[in-house]
Amino acid sequence: MKQLIHFLQNPFFKIVLSPLAFISFGLISGMGVNTQANWMGVILLYLISVSGQLVDHYYFVKYNHHLQAAAPRIIWFVCEIVLLVASGLLISQQHWIVSLLLIMYIAFIHLQYMPYNITQTFSHFALSIFFNGYILNCIAYYSQTGLLNRRFLIALIPIVILMGAIQFEIIQLKAKLMKVAPPRWAIDNSLITFAISIVALFFSLYLCLPSKSFFIIQLLHALLTGAAILPLAIRTQRNKQNQNKLNYLHSVALIFTIMYALSYIY
Repeated sequence: MKQLIHFLQNPFFKIVLSPLAFISFGLISGMGVNTQANWMGVILLYLISVSGQLVDHYYFVKYNHHLQAAAPRIIWFVCEIVLLVASGLLISQQHWIVSLLLIMYIAFIHLQYMPYNITQTFSHFALSIFFNGYILNCIAYYSQTGLLNRRFLIALIPIVILMGAIQFEIIQLKAKLMKVAPPRWAIDNSLITFAISIVALFFSLYLCLPSKSFFIIQLLHALLTGAAILPLAIRTQRNKQNQNKLNYLHSVALIFTIMYALSYIY
């Protein structure tokens, strides 16, 4: 178990796989509806998620950590090109409303740091949940099905709840890493993150009913996701522990969304 947790704390896992947490539920549930997967849409959305997260990290290191040397400009430049090209290709295939949502997401990535840095505000907390938990999954689902229905939008509620819990913990961990006080509304208590994540898990299990797999997939979802959530109750103090937990949070989000998506369609 310890070896698995160490693997999920690996920064490489966070960079390469964790961005799938923002789109995997929409993609998997959309593929469950559509008999023919839109693999070009999958690839473009993955590139947008990865490059978008790397651009976001570049701005965080530059504007919040104030470490110019740790944020190579060439990496930012390449990621910006990938983000814009992939977004342009995806926009050309989608309805104008979905395209507008994607443009809003790209604008959010950049405008959260400049001209005014809003990353420690409640507005940023709410917008991060809105885009990472809701909007990207809507775009992912539409890219596979060509529609958005009420049942799918309701199914996103557990994702939004979990993203809220994770974003709440991320704010605290980043404040610790920057050695600044977290916002007054962000209470430094890991049990809050743990409790909200458990609520998201139970709500997701409820929305998966009735089961098409004799509850086998739902049981796996409860066990695997529940086990992944347990370490969130542990409070960290040292910088290395804080960074490891920050990486691990993204792994939890990925495990939750994949297991929930499989439980939802089966």
